[in-house]
Amino acid sequence: MMDQLAKTIADLNFDPKSDQGRIVVSQLVEASSSNEDTTCLIGPVMKLLPSLDLGVKKSIHHILPRLCKKHPQAAVLAVNCVLHDCGDPNPEVKCLGVASICAIPEFTEHVSGVVQTLLSDPHPKVRLAAVNGCRALHKHSPAAPLELGLIDILYSLVRDSDSKVSTAAILTLDFLLAEEGGVIVTKAMAKHLLRRLGSYPPPQLASVLQALAKYKPKEEAEIFEELSLIDPYLVYSQYSAVNVNSINLFLTLIEGPFEHLVDQLVQRSSPSLVEYLSSTSESTATLVINFLSGARGKNWLQDLPSASLVPRMTDSSNVKMKKMALLSVTCRNDEVEKVLTSITPFCYENSCGQQAIQCLCEIRAKFESSASKCLSVILQLLDSPDPQVLRNTLAGVEKFSFEGIPSEEILKTLEKIVDRMDLFKPESIPSVLPHLLGLHGETLPTAPYILEHLVNNYEQLTEETRMFLLVGTLRLFLKQPGECQLTLGRLFQFCVNDCDNILLSEKATKFYKILTYDPELMKAILGVN
Repeated sequence: MMDQLAKTIADLNFDPKSDQGRIVVSQLVEASSSNEDTTCLIGPVMKLLPSLDLGVKKSIHHILPRLCKKHPQAAVLAVNCVLHDCGDPNPEVKCLGVASICAIPEFTEHVSGVVQTLLSDPHPKVRLAAVNGCRALHKHSPAAPLELGLIDILYSLVRDSDSKVSTAAILTLDFLLAEEGGVIVTKAMAKHLLRRLGSYPPPQLASVLQALAKYKPKEEAEIFEELSLIDPYLVYSQYSAVNVNSINLFLTLIEGPFEHLVDQLVQRSSPSLVEYLSSTSESTATLVINFLSGARGKNWLQDLPSASLVPRMTDSSNVKMKKMALLSVTCRNDEVEKVLTSITPFCYENSCGQQAIQCLCEIRAKFESSASKCLSVILQLLDSPDPQVLRNTLAGVEKFSFEGIPSEEILKTLEKIVDRMDLFKPESIPSVLPHLLGLHGETLPTAPYILEHLVNNYEQLTEETRMFLLVGTLRLFLKQPGECQLTLGRLFQFCVNDCDNILLSEKATKFYKILTYDPELMKAILGVN
């Protein structure tokens, strides 16, 4: 196929704007990504590289770095044409040329002079392409930007009149100097950037605000001047990264003697963050949630209305899970009923059900008054015919606090769990069953017999279930020794002799010695009253 494509291009003088021309170029781009030998494509690529058609030239420059990586000799054939493109009157062609000359290692010796010239080109697109080219150059020749004097030029471009070039220079310097701590923001640079904040488009503005955090003024007057300049961006309504980065910059500036301003900062910036949480854009909501989840976001979480973190059905699974991970933190006693009602439907979703159930269990642990409502939801979930919902519920029940719940309610829960288990398939028994029987089995008359059944099928249980079976059976034995003595004895024998699980064997031996020596100590270790 590749040979035929190469022959077609070599033999045919086609119009690249024609349907046939577009098809041939498209096939060439696709073929260049193939894992097959692409040697036969060198000729066609070299033939098309000087094309005057911008669309063809873009495709060929896209192919060239890949082709030269596989066949370094192709760079020798392409270098003159690429250098010619770097000096082309058309800015679009110049951009393609500088991107290729920086990306291909074999061209490194030709970078000097070319890139420096294009970094000062009259057209901002060319300067931007040259700045980004410095990053590509660093990837294969880390020392080249410094040796060629590009670092100083990039620092000067921070003051470029074009906001995209200015921002790209900052980000590229931060990348090139990462091992030294990134870009150095001086007092003069900070003042320049602060004066022109209003000229940056939202994405670039966010990056500049982030970079400004690298400089902290020493004088109080300068600090407050900077605070006043970034204050409007605390309530920015177009781009969440601007808000978050301005908040982080504000926090950096007030660290130390001005930390009393945090409460005012929270009050000023919270409404905008709440607004972004309801955004239909996943990236927008995620950025704010990540900030709230971090160490600096705790002050905002304290006063954040839980309603703003309740997921919507239209949210992505990722956003739903992140919101519910914070809900139990923000939920207040007077919001429990609404929050539980809101998250219950998400407990049935395969994509985020586990997080929803975990949120429910955390609310239960936080608020004693929520016990009845939370347990009611758990019982509903245990009736679900969906196996995934059942697995998620059982995983949640393992962490559910039954403290203070009437014994008849615990019994009802245990009966429902046992009813959903297929005891004739021991390999499918989850670890939560012996765990719960150990904790609350005294309320279930059949608990000792279920544990005995599991011990009799020890070889078929998973390693995790065996570990929980040991602890669960031992717990119930300490409460009901008469009913569990024989079962525990057999289980100790199985566990101690389990050569496939050394950890379990060692734990069983340790537990046996402690139980023999001091049963009360064993109770204390396992938390049995």
